Amino acid sequence: MEHSTHTGPSWNEIFREIGIQMNRRSGLLTKRVLWISAPALVFFFIIRLISNVPSMSSWLRDLDVSAQVEIVYLITAVTIVLAISTIITTALSKVEQTIWLDSYFDGKNLTPQESWKIAKKLYFPWGYLQRKLFYRYYVWIILSIFVVFVLGIYVLVISDFGRMLPENITMIAWSSYIIISGITLVVWTRYLKIKLSYAPFLFLDRYAGKAQSGFWQDFFIELDKLNKVSSGESFKKNVMLELGADTAISLVEYITLKMAGVGVPSIALLAGREAGYRIVYFAKMTGKYVLYRYAFKTVYGNTHQVNEYIYNLK
Repeated sequence: MEHSTHTGPSWNEIFREIGIQMNRRSGLLTKRVLWISAPALVFFFIIRLISNVPSMSSWLRDLDVSAQVEIVYLITAVTIVLAISTIITTALSKVEQTIWLDSYFDGKNLTPQESWKIAKKLYFPWGYLQRKLFYRYYVWIILSIFVVFVLGIYVLVISDFGRMLPENITMIAWSSYIIISGITLVVWTRYLKIKLSYAPFLFLDRYAGKAQSGFWQDFFIELDKLNKVSSGESFKKNVMLELGADTAISLVEYITLKMAGVGVPSIALLAGREAGYRIVYFAKMTGKYVLYRYAFKTVYGNTHQVNEYIYNLK
């Protein structure tokens, strides 16, 4: 793969790789989404079907209170189990998608069974990575939201200054304060999302079964290096990938609403929408992986590192 000397990979290269991955994986990705979503979709379809059948609804109403309570408990328990299992399998699917990209560029021809098996074995290490990223970066956003809210209440409601202001001015000031603070936090969150784009790929390249404090110290130092060489055009391309994915998600939502208006069954719409989301996510991730390879080559001279430990997990 060739790269421009200073500007990073071209859009042609990024779109070419996205096209290759979509051609190779979109069918399997759709099957994964349907397999993950099927239990919950079928369960809620049955519940809705029962509620819409007059004879079944009448039978449920005629049950004594204790039986109705037991049915509610059963439905609640099944819903909780389905929610937990869907969250876990969705997370595994995201890990697997990263493995698909890494294995393709590493020249490893993994079967779907092998990539899923690796994803399952990486579930807990991957979860630990997400916690490290959260505590290192995102916890400050939560604290900022809290500080902004408390500060706003104090200045505009509790303080003498706030009490002296006319009510309409207070409302305008409070609304402006919330809007500006909200926009700032959204922009900062987006920036962090882009800043951490390479973290999953770097983790697959470096993780070898042990993630002690020294591993994480080196990991974040390396992540900072990769981000520094991805400034300029590469950063702009990363931003455009995010915005492009947002636009595609909005398009999926629009198509779903239009299809709902012409009588397409809701269960089919939910499945289609989820598949659309995952395909967009995978396309975006493919583009980010191309940028990661460029950054890695700039720092280390090679486009990536083949981590045999990961492939031995199959």
